[in-house]
Amino acid sequence: MVDRLGNHTNLPLLAWDNRAESQGILTALTDRLHADPVAVAPERADLESPTLQRIAGYSADGISQMDILIYMDAGLPLGTGIGERSKEDLTAAITRVSTTLQPYPAFRGWSWAANWWLTKHLADGANSPEQKTAYIAAVKLAREQGKWDPVLDTVSDQWLHYAVAKQAYFNDVLHTVAPGR
Repeated sequence: MVDRLGNHTNLPLLAWDNRAESQGILTALTDRLHADPVAVAPERADLESPTLQRIAGYSADGISQMDILIYMDAGLPLGTGIGERSKEDLTAAITRVSTTLQPYPAFRGWSWAANWWLTKHLADGANSPEQKTAYIAAVKLAREQGKWDPVLDTVSDQWLHYAVAKQAYFNDVLHTVAPGR
């Protein structure tokens, strides 16, 4: 199974809903169990969130769970595009999900890719204004005279490496909090 537990809209699913009515229901049930001498132990009301119950069920059935960190249509390089979060936010999400799911055998790790789009490519993928100028001139030269300039390779290598760099960063965080995943 693959799920988007790593994005900010699904992170709260790792715990019970913190809205007042949900907490009130659980508190009322615990209070009732404490007050009734023939009731089951009040700790029986201390349940995992439905999401964690589901993952426990996956574990019992031998199903693996991988999580997705980023929204669909996220941008490359890191920090650009739709719904991008800071490195700190991404690190916190990887840490929270991995740490929470580490005890569950179903937790296999992460699927990092999610329809990533290059937001800085071609001339915009250059690392400096000078390199961008050289790239634009090299494209013009290649189109007009068929001559190749190595700056074309240099700049394209830079923007083609964005996904590799993003995955390496995410894996470093993961292996710190959940070795072997």
